[in-house]
Amino acid sequence: MSRVREAIKYYSIQFDTLDVIMSPNLKGRFLIEQEVYFQEILNIIACEGLERVERLESYKQWHSRIQRAGFVQKPLQLFETNTIKSILRSYDKRFGIGRDGGWFLSGWKNQVMYAFSIWEPIS
Repeated sequence: MSRVREAIKYYSIQFDTLDVIMSPNLKGRFLIEQEVYFQEILNIIACEGLERVERLESYKQWHSRIQRAGFVQKPLQLFETNTIKSILRSYDKRFGIGRDGGWFLSGWKNQVMYAFSIWEPIS
């Protein structure tokens, strides 16, 4: 049940943002919903072991996992976050971006959707 709850929480955000940026009648949207999201949700909820390739984990969980695998996080290059904010906000004011340590975060309604970072192997 925890996987079902996490999938509902995560994918409700994905569908909310699709409502803002794409018309429900677009064929491309249907393809995203059916071919991408459906397969991901099915994998998260129904698959086990090696068949399960999708994981809904926070970027903080991934941070620990990547460090244990022998990588070190590199600093993000500074870039104009205000420009990115204004582009996202032109779609809807509920989009947001932020930073947490070496992570660049993109979100919707104060929920993190995506987290980006740079890593390299420890030499």
